[in-house]
Parts: sequence; C-alpha cells; structure tokens
Amino acid sequence: EIYTLSLHDALPISWVIPRVLASCGLMALPFVFRAANKGLGATAWVAFGRFNMQPSEVVKILLLLVLSSLLSRRKVLPAMLYIGMMLLFLVLQRDLGTAAIFGGASLVLLYASTSSFLLIAVILGGGIGAVAVAYHFFKDSYFLTVQNRIQNWIDPFSTYNQQGGGYQIVQSLIAMANGGAFGTGVGRFTSLPK
Repeated sequence: EIYTLSLHDALPISWVIPRVLASCGLMALPFVFRAANKGLGATAWVAFGRFNMQPSEVVKILLLLVLSSLLSRRKVLPAMLYIGMMLLFLVLQRDLGTAAIFGGASLVLLYASTSSFLLIAVILGGGIGAVAVAYHFFKDSYFLTVQNRIQNWIDPFSTYNQQGGGYQIVQSLIAMANGGAFGTGVGRFTSLPK
C-alpha cells in the first residue's frame, strides 16, 4: 500500500499564523539590537554576547514554508501581504541583497501557484517602480551604501584607497590581467594580494 501525505495535512492553516508572527518578531530583532550593526551598511545583525546572527537567515526557511502552505490553498492575497511585510523589514534594515533573494523566491512560488505571467509582471513593475522612487528620494541618506557600491562597480579605481572602496574589484582585475580566465596554474602565482 502506498501512503501519500499532502501539503494540506503536513502544514495545516493553523500552523501559518504562529510562523508569520515568529517571522515578524525575528525580523524586528535587528531594530532592538542596534549596537550589533554599528558601522555597517545593513542593520540586519543581532548580537548575543559573542554570538552574532542574521534573523533573516531563519526567516528564509519560514518564508518558504509559509508561502507554500498559503499558496497550496490558493490564498494569494495573504501570501502577497506576508511577502510585502518581509520585504519592508529588509528594506528598512538596508539588506537589499536578502530582499532580492526573498523577492525572487517569492515570485517563483507565486508563479508556480498561479501560472499568471500578468501577476508576475505587475509585481515586478510595481517593485521596480517602488525601488526607483525610493532611491530617488533617499539616495543621499538612506541608500548611501547602495550608491557607494554602484560607484565602486562603475569606477573601482576612483575609490581604490577609501574604506569600503573598490580595492577588491581592482585586485580581481589585476588577477585576471596576470592569469587570464584560467589562471597561471596551481602554485605558479607571482604574488598574493595583501
């Protein structure tokens, strides 16, 4: 006899609400533990003594489980509200890389659930528009780290000697110039970057 377990049995809807609340609580922790984020671009870290962590790493798993449970029941609007809350937390923490991962994974799950190109196009268009508006209004304050990273990518030599500048990009360009795409061979390097 073959036994199958559906997602509805494995993740009942009553399971979702505590996980959503846990996600919100975890994502709010970096705002409480501000000292762990001093001097960093993103405010996404939590420190407990000598132990540091990013709550968004735990929430990544919760995001997939909650969205899977909601979308398997065709509850698209609650799923989109949950995605929006998590993305808002990440943008307020200035953790835009993790926000992109959350957004991409969410779009894949939404498309797998709805098969609607129109929904995905509307979400992408709205998201790109929101990012453009936010960047325009907050580029000199809130998104200064993003602006610096873009400048480093465009011209790493202009910020080579600055803290958080283009040093690593320049070193990788030098390595590519010396060794090419395939390198010089194992153990046949001329020097190591400091």
